[in-house]
Amino acid sequence: MTIRLLPLAVLLLISAGCTAAGVSPSAAAPAVSPAPTASPTAPVGTPGAQPPDALLTVDGGPPSIGQLGTYTWLSAGSDAPWLPGTPIKVTPGGAASVSLDPPVPIAAWSIKQAKPGGTDIGAREIAAGTGPIAFTVPAQAGTIAVQVRFAAGAGDANYFWALSPG
Repeated sequence: MTIRLLPLAVLLLISAGCTAAGVSPSAAAPAVSPAPTASPTAPVGTPGAQPPDALLTVDGGPPSIGQLGTYTWLSAGSDAPWLPGTPIKVTPGGAASVSLDPPVPIAAWSIKQAKPGGTDIGAREIAAGTGPIAFTVPAQAGTIAVQVRFAAGAGDANYFWALSPG
């Protein structure tokens, strides 16, 4: 009989020791919050389920929205082949820039160009950098792919335009 009462006595002693007079056990114990988990968060101005639109402007002309290809964006993604690109007439040697709508911070970017109707096989890098995307329009017609790596680990995306002299 005394062996059966021993666990009960231990339990009563433990619970009595956990409380002080007039203090509840929950008030005596410090609140413990779960540790935050790391997860990518959308930078300010994100459009939602997919990356922002990319707008190519050449020599101050009207912007042209690029075709969105392969991307990873937060916890989603999509895979696409080398796309033909949004057609745009450009002046070779012109000043070009790409902006995002809505604006999203950029960690790095690169631009490859393929011959008209070509694919990524044989495409060559024509520009790369960090921060704002700006480059000189190449002399040859062809498709350009702008690869953007977004800041804060939000993902990356490829945008395509088909450049032709005009």
